[in-house]
Amino acid sequence: MGCDVLEIKRAFQEVGVIHTSDAKYNYVAQITRPFLQAALAGEREVPEQEPIAEAWLAVALFNNEGLRSLKDIIWTADAIEHSIPNYDETSWAFLRLRRRGWLAIDGEMYDLTPEGRRAVNEIVDRGESFWLDWDYEQWKKNGRPVLPKRTRPIKKLEEWISENPPPGDE
Repeated sequence: MGCDVLEIKRAFQEVGVIHTSDAKYNYVAQITRPFLQAALAGEREVPEQEPIAEAWLAVALFNNEGLRSLKDIIWTADAIEHSIPNYDETSWAFLRLRRRGWLAIDGEMYDLTPEGRRAVNEIVDRGESFWLDWDYEQWKKNGRPVLPKRTRPIKKLEEWISENPPPGDE
């Protein structure tokens, strides 16, 4: 019906049904927030991460327009890759996105800038799903679910990021 995962989650919250894992995402956001804020303020050096971290969090931000909380971004990242980014991955990705001019920050809320949104839209194919799909043939063959490691749009963005470092990283 055109709804994405966050829209569905928000609809459930509006009618009083809270996703049981919200506490987990609140907890991860609480742990991540001070590390992220210190990194963005230049008070903490973040170890280099794999390009997938930047691609993954860019797609999590791209998936919904508008400023969003760190908890919602982490929730979306988990929904996309079935994994939760750690505080170094999040900090490193946000620093790189900011250096590219792609990260909008308003207090503790985040989004892609219009430039970042346009760039991601040009790099990835919107016809392909950002969400991991179960490989049902492998599931039947192996008797257990098998997920691909990354979606094609994230792979495309990861490749582009690897070839195009942000200013200051050359």
